[in-house]
Amino acid sequence: MMWWAGNGYARMAKRVNLNRYFEKSGCLLSVNGVGDDRITPEGLSSFTFERPIIPVVLAETPVQPHLPAATHSEMQHAVQLEELSEEEVDSEEDQDSDEAQKWFVPDGFYVVFDTPLAGVDNSFVGKHIMFKWNGVGWCHGWVQTFYPNHRRGYNVEVVYDDGDRRDHILRLQDYGRGDTVEAGAWCLLKEGSIQSIEA
Repeated sequence: MMWWAGNGYARMAKRVNLNRYFEKSGCLLSVNGVGDDRITPEGLSSFTFERPIIPVVLAETPVQPHLPAATHSEMQHAVQLEELSEEEVDSEEDQDSDEAQKWFVPDGFYVVFDTPLAGVDNSFVGKHIMFKWNGVGWCHGWVQTFYPNHRRGYNVEVVYDDGDRRDHILRLQDYGRGDTVEAGAWCLLKEGSIQSIEA
């Protein structure tokens, strides 16, 4: 069936200039106006195609309002405001660092001091961790899900004590504890106490 249709189209294309139908109806209009005289709608022998004149609008240069120069007292006031805002920013940063949760170990747990050399894998599901957030500090949670294919760049989902669920990338080089480590640090916890393990 397709062979007959293709063969028939090829035979017709040899006898008739198919582009002429597009030129005649104006479907092959050019940007620069070449070939506009070929537009000849059926029944209109004296038809001429006139291109619309598009006015060119020049962008006006915005007029800058003339502002009076600031007085000496106004400039001093502006400097004082700027200094005040910098002090406020510094105090807010100090306040944020003061409010960040310091390092702690939750009751009923102890820290696994050795870095898990085997890496982060499916065995982490259900394990408790401490994670240091930027500006928040240390938070306790447990691994809910392990992503073997690093879903969106993360390898675990952690559920925190407040019910918040977050995806993380736990890297061995970030394993650490204490207040001197950078944000993004984490460590494993185990239930029990070191005294009970030693006993």
